[in-house]
Amino acid sequence: MNTNVEALQHFHNPLGEQPYPVLEALITSVKGSAPTQPGDSMLLLSNGRWLGSVGGGNLEWKLMQAGQLSWWRWQETGQLPSASTMTIDHGLGCHTDQCCGGRVEARLVMVPPTLKALMNEQAQRIYQIDTEDRLQLVGGFTAGKQSLGDTSCWQPQVISGGKSERLNAGADRTLLRKAKDAPQLWIFGAGHIARALAPLASALDFRVSVFDGRPQWADPAAFPDEVNVRPSAFADSLDQADHNTTVLIMTHSHKLDYELLQQMSSWNLAYLGVIGSKTKATRFRHRLDNEGIDDSNVHMPIGLPDMGKAPMAVAVSCMAELLQLRERQQLSTKPDMHHEASA
Repeated sequence: MNTNVEALQHFHNPLGEQPYPVLEALITSVKGSAPTQPGDSMLLLSNGRWLGSVGGGNLEWKLMQAGQLSWWRWQETGQLPSASTMTIDHGLGCHTDQCCGGRVEARLVMVPPTLKALMNEQAQRIYQIDTEDRLQLVGGFTAGKQSLGDTSCWQPQVISGGKSERLNAGADRTLLRKAKDAPQLWIFGAGHIARALAPLASALDFRVSVFDGRPQWADPAAFPDEVNVRPSAFADSLDQADHNTTVLIMTHSHKLDYELLQQMSSWNLAYLGVIGSKTKATRFRHRLDNEGIDDSNVHMPIGLPDMGKAPMAVAVSCMAELLQLRERQQLSTKPDMHHEASA
């Protein structure tokens, strides 16, 4: 859910104007096999509803029950429940009907209304363990990089540092939950496949921009609010892209597809792909070779093979390939040559 600060400001707080008090169930430790990892979290509302997921099954059900117990004790006493009430140690054995075999620790954290904007996958949150061993949210940085609460207990250079675990321990009994990595995805062409693909990519933590010079297709209403629709056939500037940017070219015109490919073939991108058949890919590569343009970084055709030609099938195929590469941390590697999707 995603560094272009201007784009990040479009990401909304999932709580909106939610009037209910909120607890965060934060996974703090995982041992062995489990459907979750440290730094994953879900939000528990005092009305019994929830937002997000930490792996499903009895683990989430136990967290919801613990959340309700914490609410009741807080209402009865007017004070935060004890650390033992707000710490959940859950085994994933057959006796819990979730036989992964591992063990998970989660902490329940009260979310002050003043820090509600930090409840976003693109925000960074800072926690401290208090004198009674409860975990408390003390501050952080919103998706738009705005500082909220007390951020003095964590050094900015550590917060903005390179890739690492999502949950990091610091000095003075402090924890940092880093923002979820959300690289840019640029889709050129706002046709049927793009309209199926953009919501998938956005839900899977890409910051999506869709380019199309046709006014009737560059329609923001056809895409989720967090997708940036740009009424232009071409990117305005290379400065907007970076080495983590993924580009998918899938316009209505093969001529325009090739012009975009010419423009971007020398850019330092995580992934550059063009939709089409094997015949289209062969013709494009032949033209690139004749023009002396290196096509070794071009994925063409894109998507996993044999998944169908309907727009949603092609969208799932493309998204599956990107997810595979992202999970293997191979989005910048040279492409395979056997994939095919419809033009």
